[in-house]
Amino acid sequence: MYKRCFTAQFGEAVVYHPRNGSARRITVVVQRDVPTGIDGVPGPQHGMNVMQVEVMNDPDKGISSNEIDLGGDRLEIIVRIGGEPSMRPIGQILSQDDGTLLLEVR
Repeated sequence: MYKRCFTAQFGEAVVYHPRNGSARRITVVVQRDVPTGIDGVPGPQHGMNVMQVEVMNDPDKGISSNEIDLGGDRLEIIVRIGGEPSMRPIGQILSQDDGTLLLEVR
């Protein structure tokens, strides 16, 4: 219940584009410009910036952990506040539980 309220209050709309399926609008909480190291591990090392996206672990209200195709599925998401949405691949599942997924989006 708490996590659903959190995404409703602090989330933003994005479009989920599964590799095999129809696109759908979902609500996610986005942390932008998360620094990662060369090996892709989040941390203070110099490297490319990625986003971390928290989404409901639900096939209707978010993305189900068993439906996700890492590297094939994409989010149409705003990279910089005030900018236009662009297509970004979902790189990995950083954490998951029955309620939410924390995804790395490049």
